Amino acid sequence: MIRCFNYSLVIYDHSFYAATNFYKDLSGSIENTFLAIHKFPVVFFECQKSYNDTVHFLTMMQNFKSYQIYIDIAWNIFFNFADIYMESADLLD
Repeated sequence: MIRCFNYSLVIYDHSFYAATNFYKDLSGSIENTFLAIHKFPVVFFECQKSYNDTVHFLTMMQNFKSYQIYIDIAWNIFFNFADIYMESADLLD
């Protein structure tokens, strides 16, 4: 998700520079326009992966049973009790 946002900002920066400096620096504006067009497929596929992951997560959460999370948390605490105890002891020092 973070990569999608960062990549989108890169395209925004190139597009903004191209639009605002069109009359000052024509060659720089054309270069930035083509850079934005060149980077768009990578950004599109990265954001598409993030979107598909989000849809998959939301679909999983709709099929999730509420009592199952308490069972999972209990098993997690049971099997990791020694680690939790050691970490809490380190925090007290």
